[in-house]
Amino acid sequence: MTPRSSSPLRWLRGALVAVAAAGTWCTAQAAAYTAIWDPAYGAGVPGMGWAGRADFYVPDSCIPAPGSGTQIVWDTFFSPSCGNQAAVTNAEVDLYRLSDNAALNTLNFTSSALFLNVAALQFDDGSLEQALSTPSNLVSAGFADAGMGVGPGTYFQLWFTLDGPRLLEWYCHSSTTALASVVSSTSGHCGYRSINDNENFRPDFRISRVPEPATLALVGIALAVGAGAGTRRRRAALT
Repeated sequence: MTPRSSSPLRWLRGALVAVAAAGTWCTAQAAAYTAIWDPAYGAGVPGMGWAGRADFYVPDSCIPAPGSGTQIVWDTFFSPSCGNQAAVTNAEVDLYRLSDNAALNTLNFTSSALFLNVAALQFDDGSLEQALSTPSNLVSAGFADAGMGVGPGTYFQLWFTLDGPRLLEWYCHSSTTALASVVSSTSGHCGYRSINDNENFRPDFRISRVPEPATLALVGIALAVGAGAGTRRRRAALT
């Protein structure tokens, strides 16, 4: 005789079935990913760390099936595998002093048709591993530190490559910095100075897929129903 499942097991099994069904009747048209990293910059700006976070929007048409091995999906004008819709939706970098972890400034980078425009995505068995973008606009460092060689004319530029995120240091003349805190990377008043040391301080670039809202909602409902059922059983046992 097959033993009957306990009530908690039955509602949990039902919850799992509901979550699995979400993939059938709430099929996502795109996926959201979040990436984090936190390396030291290196000799270009000694003593500085740069902890970053970025969010990516990736249409389903870009994502290879699980078990498909390593693939690079291009999303350019000449090869629009994603319909030119893959995008960096958010990117920020926290600059801090390595010696005491003191915060220096937070840089917020914006994406557009020119800046941080996704050109390619690298997948491993269907999981996003790397992204290639155009470089961002230049953003003012927002602090001064003589030991690091950072002053009012120091700007930083974020760039996603298939070898991980990169941070570039620029110097802009005062006539340029007086115009705005964010300037184009094509300005003739700015000169490149350094790039983060990817060899000795390689970013641990970790990308995770964000669960779909429909799936999270169903999990929450299932847990709430299960908790309610347990409360009712306890009350019944006391009466």
